[in-house]
Amino acid sequence: MVRFCCLLAAGIWVALSVPVHAEDILATEDREIKREFYGDQNTILINDGQWSPALRFVESPELENRLIVYFDLTDYAGRQVGDARFKFQVQNAVDMDYVSIDVWYYEGNGTITEKDFDSGSILAGNFTFDTDPAQPHTIDQWVDMDVTSLINSRTGNHVYFNIRLAGGYPDYSPNVFAGAGVHHEVHLSAMEWGINKGPQLSLEGPYVSPGPDRKVFG
Repeated sequence: MVRFCCLLAAGIWVALSVPVHAEDILATEDREIKREFYGDQNTILINDGQWSPALRFVESPELENRLIVYFDLTDYAGRQVGDARFKFQVQNAVDMDYVSIDVWYYEGNGTITEKDFDSGSILAGNFTFDTDPAQPHTIDQWVDMDVTSLINSRTGNHVYFNIRLAGGYPDYSPNVFAGAGVHHEVHLSAMEWGINKGPQLSLEGPYVSPGPDRKVFG
């Protein structure tokens, strides 16, 4: 009995001493989507390959752009994580008194479509900072949001983030923007920038398979 207890204790010590490291996962897909609030009110999915997608209100606003970022977590199926952070880079802002960005979380079934413009029932976070409304302003700043509870509560393997200017047509906050008749824009780095600049999901262990007989990976 004594020998068994000693071996068990040694096994637990080894498991707890395994180093924990973060894994930065690039988006599977990110797409800019715009909706026109005039004429036939089209919702348009912009072709992939854009380098600087714009979050935009135009003409107070008659048009709005959003960026949808999609991650495929099939490689982490059934596992919970010790820490999960969604990160994306803000490049510059145009005609903004200050920048306020909402990020909404939801789950889906795969590729991004025009329907994703309205998707997102859980607010993952809001990011606000001052800028200069008089001229384009280079920001080059990362937004880093803790989404651990959202990732660990997922029911599937396809998770999405809907990034938009705070507010929305027609109930946006007027004091966020410069005068009417101009483009209110914030530009972000897309996945084409790669792991150093593109939106990413940073996962950190331990990776746990939920259940009464939990297994720890990493």
